[in-house]
Amino acid sequence: MAATLGVTPAQLALAWPLHQDEHVVAIPGSRTPAPIEENLAAADLTLRPDTLARVQEALSAFEVAGGTLL
Repeated sequence: MAATLGVTPAQLALAWPLHQDEHVVAIPGSRTPAPIEENLAAADLTLRPDTLARVQEALSAFEVAGGTLL
C-alpha cells in the first residue's frame, strides 16, 4: 500500500495515526539520522479518505488492545 502512495511503509505507519485525531502522537524510534529524516517527512503526508479507509480495512483483521491516557 505504501509503495502505491510513493512512501515508505514506515512513513505510512506514522502518517496513519496522525490522521486519526489531533491528540494522537506517533512516537517513532531510530538509531541513525537517515530514518529520522524519513520519519519527519511522514508528518507532511496527507492521506485521502479512501486511503485511510483502505488502511482501516487492512487493520481490521487484527485485534487492537490498549487505552488512552485521558
